[in-house]
Amino acid sequence: MNSYTKKIKDTTYTVTLFNAVTGLTIARKLSSILAATKLSYTIDISETVDKLIEFDSDLSLTLDLLSNTIVDGKAIERENFNQLFTGKLGEYVEILMFVVETNFRDFFSTIKSQVEKFQAIEKTDLAE
Repeated sequence: MNSYTKKIKDTTYTVTLFNAVTGLTIARKLSSILAATKLSYTIDISETVDKLIEFDSDLSLTLDLLSNTIVDGKAIERENFNQLFTGKLGEYVEILMFVVETNFRDFFSTIKSQVEKFQAIEKTDLAE
């Protein structure tokens, strides 16, 4: 699997890409949040993460997203989440954005492209 590293302040994070099944499952959940908030696929990664933080009250999706992330040699899990991010909520947001961008950039850009094509066809059909 491909892994990507990001250093935030003094902390090194390593994000490993999700396999296709896990990635698609999580992408579907993210899409549901976007649909529920009436946001389109034209929004950027920061808006996606903002809505995730707002709607993921039990942190289950957040922890799913961070499940393939290693911080200073430790996997991010519910049990160590507080230890890793207390006083570092800015880092939490930054690594969450990195995880979403690394794993789902092509998914959301492809969806956006397909939606735009569908809208163009729909406009053409309505004009006829």
